[in-house]
Amino acid sequence: MRGLVRALVPRGLVPDVAALAEGLYDKVAPGTANRRVGVRTFRNSHGAAIRVYYPAVESQGADGGAEVRVSVFRNSLSTVVNGYFFTFFGWLLPSIVVTMVQRLLGLVVWLHPLDYSYLPRCAADLPVEKGVKGKYPLVVWSHGLTGTGCEHGVLATALALRGNVVAILHHSCGSSSGCDLVDADGTQTFLTYDHPSMKEGEYPLEFRQKQAEHRAREMDEARELLLAGGIGGIGGIGGIGGIGGIG
Repeated sequence: MRGLVRALVPRGLVPDVAALAEGLYDKVAPGTANRRVGVRTFRNSHGAAIRVYYPAVESQGADGGAEVRVSVFRNSLSTVVNGYFFTFFGWLLPSIVVTMVQRLLGLVVWLHPLDYSYLPRCAADLPVEKGVKGKYPLVVWSHGLTGTGCEHGVLATALALRGNVVAILHHSCGSSSGCDLVDADGTQTFLTYDHPSMKEGEYPLEFRQKQAEHRAREMDEARELLLAGGIGGIGGIGGIGGIGGIG
């Protein structure tokens, strides 16, 4: 069915993700057309995802098969769109209306070709390229309020093409429009955006402060894991030098 929809939807309504991404790569990381980026996803102590982009070398995959492409959205586009809808309208509309609209949105977005677009020059779990100076700068990426760690792959890839290791966090404090969690035993849950009470006298003054502190701890954890080479040996193989944060 998706193939039929792709054929029927006017080209003007379907962004050419590969072309747009390549255009950004050329601006941010000129002269890197032959370089590759590897992507690995790990979980922190809360079960939230850390998606890491790093300079890599081409490979046929660990099992000798073809490389595994990396989707533009870590979660499905339907999950991302429905999360944003709940964040901005869930507190205004009756729950039954929210549920009905989310199901409709989910179907429409699932059929849209953008939902199954892939990042050019990327593949999952490629071997780490050894840095020229033995180390890579590390960028720890913290999404904004109501944001997610799912939709920044194009820019993260561009930064990795320039020789950076980029770790995109998905915060588990209720500040994201939707965060998928996986416990140590494999149990999966989904954390929606935490709407504080806006009624007079009920808004907890420490609410955002606690979220900010939680986010900072998750950034520290991701940094320490990478510096120790504790997630896939990315830090241990190529080494990591200077550290920066985006948030």
